[in-house]
Amino acid sequence: MIPKWTKFTSKLAAKESQDAARAERELAQKLKEEEKEIKEEEAENTAKEEQAPIDTKVAAEGKKVTVEGKVTVEGKSNGEEQANGSN
Repeated sequence: MIPKWTKFTSKLAAKESQDAARAERELAQKLKEEEKEIKEEEAENTAKEEQAPIDTKVAAEGKKVTVEGKVTVEGKSNGEEQANGSN
């Protein structure tokens, strides 16, 4: 005869295994959805970049740089940081 605690332990282990498998499936599904969203965003951003007109003109003469058109500035040169007093 099999002791009751052995049956209980076996059932508990089976339930834990099922729970782990379910959690793994849910995480895999969530990962697929996130990857799909990222690919869609990348495709959308690429399409916007390809459609954006390039109307920017840049001219440099000595230390002077002239930029005409839509420009995004992401950082400052060392000279600008020193002039502004920030580091």
